[in-house]
Amino acid sequence: MRKDDKVTVVATIRQTQLITSAAGKVSATVKSDSFRIGKDSKVSVAVDSGDTDLLTLKLTVSNIIYKGTGDSLRFQLTYGGGAPPDHGEIHLFECIEYEKPKKEDPDEDDKPKKVTHYGPPVLLISRGAFESPLKAGEKFQVKILLRNASTRLTASNLVVSFEPSEGITLLESTASQYLRTLRTRKTEELIVLLRAEKDIQSPSQSLGVSVKYDYVENDERASSTVSEKLFLPFDESIGKGGSPTPNLIVSRYNYGDQVAVGDTFDLTLAFRNTSPETGVENIVLSLDTTDGLSIADGSNTFYFPALAPGGSISQKVRFQAVPQEKQDSPKIEISFKYEYMDGAKRSQATASERIAIPVVQPDRFQVSAPNPSGPVLQNEETTITLPYVNKGKGQVYNVEAALEGDLEALEAHQNLGNFEPGRSGTIDFVVTPHTAGAISCKVIVSYEDANTKLKKLEFPLTLQVEEAFPDPDLSATDVGPVNETPTIHWAVWAVGAGALTLLAVLLWLRRRRRKKQPVATVTDFSWEPEGQALPAADEEDPHEAQ
Repeated sequence: MRKDDKVTVVATIRQTQLITSAAGKVSATVKSDSFRIGKDSKVSVAVDSGDTDLLTLKLTVSNIIYKGTGDSLRFQLTYGGGAPPDHGEIHLFECIEYEKPKKEDPDEDDKPKKVTHYGPPVLLISRGAFESPLKAGEKFQVKILLRNASTRLTASNLVVSFEPSEGITLLESTASQYLRTLRTRKTEELIVLLRAEKDIQSPSQSLGVSVKYDYVENDERASSTVSEKLFLPFDESIGKGGSPTPNLIVSRYNYGDQVAVGDTFDLTLAFRNTSPETGVENIVLSLDTTDGLSIADGSNTFYFPALAPGGSISQKVRFQAVPQEKQDSPKIEISFKYEYMDGAKRSQATASERIAIPVVQPDRFQVSAPNPSGPVLQNEETTITLPYVNKGKGQVYNVEAALEGDLEALEAHQNLGNFEPGRSGTIDFVVTPHTAGAISCKVIVSYEDANTKLKKLEFPLTLQVEEAFPDPDLSATDVGPVNETPTIHWAVWAVGAGALTLLAVLLWLRRRRRKKQPVATVTDFSWEPEGQALPAADEEDPHEAQ
């Protein structure tokens, strides 16, 4: 499958703990970063097992388009019988990732794109533990553990090569093995069959492992190589007449359940002398850390006077996990320097081993409870807002928000992408309630934290919806005959009565004021006609009264 190819995927899924009759109705949803699932895409589930058999399903996803990157489909199965949902992932190894063609004209006048280079994914190589020391002449298996410590980049086309030391023979048909992909934070196991020679000359035997792989960053394919030497525990003597060379190995170590950035924790190291006959003396243990770890108190060097044959010693060291730019597991290099007696001769020897401490980023992504932006009215748009802030040092991935309830939403499901450290903002839902009263709904926010762990936040919410104001009815206006006296509103009568009352009060005050004024006697001139005298002060003026 290449970029933009439209394909149909059919997968058979078997439930190992649920029988068909208890499953009930089964439904499926599919998501993918590698395929576009559009309107024409269809997802169907068919039961392919009997009622008393373990549930077997045939999942069909049709009309999906390959984006050109990745090769996975994520699905969720929901059971109507009450069983918890199942989550799974399908890898399609037929996918061929798209490679962006290089520009032929290097002088093309394009603005350079801002890209971020994280470097190749970090692959950790280790081995499984042995129950007892290995012996000469025996066949044994080594479990090789390959872990992709990167949180962003997938390793592909891995070629793992093996190179045993002298005294060990590789019994495989080839000296290499092939892996298609190694995804982020995933571990793959490889089994290698070996045999120790009968006349092995040294207990310090090892298996060299090198891995060559490809990765894609910023649409460009690149290659990288990593190698490691894995020491194998032997207790055989050196030569026929010599004493066995003692070898110090770390038999176990413990740092607790989980270590987060900023935590101070105790690392307990237990190491032992693999030789059953020869003791060791003047042991100096040194610890060197990479970025992400530091010794909280004390020295990184420890001294032990002696260790008996086959004996073991434990040492507790306090460390602190400090912030680092890379998202891989910090490592501790453990080195031993010691002496032993080979007959009458004192000899020196060294040994080293490296261990990794997984450090997780604390999740400090916070989402506040939702609140409507204002009063909620029937048939009117309103906004439900959820403020968020990423206070952590790591990025959160694949943030999704969904609104569930009896509400008409402009966009009920939102894919918000990735939130970098320090980012803040709001998640908004524009809704329109069509019924008055209390409406219950729920907002679900899901994301993957910096440790790729899926988190889900649920916020129940009850909206008090008020009834909308009725629109005025202007179509029912009654227009009567033209010569008919119009109806006067009660407010007009009230205004007229108030005006008359005010006028009466003003006249009464004027009359009272005139009574208090002295009466003027006019002898030389009068406005009245001859023969009419002015009224007295206490008599009422008929003109004024009128």
